[in-house]
Amino acid sequence: MRNAVTGAVLLALISAAGCTPGGGRAASGTDYRAGLPERRYSATRPEAVEEAPELDDASKLEDYLVYAELKNPGLRSAWYRWRAALERAPQVRSLPDPMLSYGHFVRSVETRVGAQRARIGVRQVVPWPGKLVLAGQVADRAAAAAHKRYEHARLMLSYRVSEAYYDYWYLAQAIEVTRANVELVRYFERVARTRYKAAAAGHPDVIRAQVELGKLRDRLESLRDMRNPASARLSAILDRPVGAPLPWPGGAPAGVRLGESDERAIAGLKEANPELEALALEVERAEKAVRLARQSWVPNFSLGVDYVFTDEPEGPTPAEDRGKDP
Repeated sequence: MRNAVTGAVLLALISAAGCTPGGGRAASGTDYRAGLPERRYSATRPEAVEEAPELDDASKLEDYLVYAELKNPGLRSAWYRWRAALERAPQVRSLPDPMLSYGHFVRSVETRVGAQRARIGVRQVVPWPGKLVLAGQVADRAAAAAHKRYEHARLMLSYRVSEAYYDYWYLAQAIEVTRANVELVRYFERVARTRYKAAAAGHPDVIRAQVELGKLRDRLESLRDMRNPASARLSAILDRPVGAPLPWPGGAPAGVRLGESDERAIAGLKEANPELEALALEVERAEKAVRLARQSWVPNFSLGVDYVFTDEPEGPTPAEDRGKDP
């Protein structure tokens, strides 16, 4: 009967503390593990579930975005921080580790039933009711904020890749258009020279065609010289090896039309911006951390049991009590 009462008190304290002996998560609250895995990452490792696509002259913006998500180290770092925050939440909700103690008496303690020579015990600290609940809520908000920062990192990476891709694609189109203009003016220059030889056109016509041809050739060379910096910028965002050739984009980026007024677009950004959501979650986390800190002066409970090893007494003692281990 006494053992049953002790067990009931222990379970009641553990339940009031907001945890289970196995260290499981509380049933209430938001589980921020929902939504795993995220697009192209597995739930256990940030390495690619699918292989990064090879970038060739047929690759489009979507291929570059996939490649960046699978290769960019900054996004992988944000993923690790989120995973670490997720794993921290169950730990703070759990009871502290139980303590196992052993003591050996240097000089045996003589008692009526015999000499006590050693003792072994186990002890469990149970925090004041509500402490573990608040600690779990603080960890949950931190994990949610880390997830929003991961989403923000993905959006920023997508923006950087798209911006560099647009510039690279525009450069390719500019070179192609300028090259076509060079061929066209070169044809006009040949026509002007032929007409000049036939006395059907004056010398200024030939000069004008040659001057225009020279300008276009200079512009074409200048545009071609811009390829290496533009390619290096895009390769750095994609985390490609230094000096690795980057082909021209294979297709024009799709046009995007917002279809919203400026006021509604700004309002939507305020509501759906991951960075703002992360800051709001950090505010919630800090508020709960303050409540948890205010409970630091409240004492915790410590429950345990000891077993003492007792030798047989030397003097006369009732048979039922001789050497009895308390």
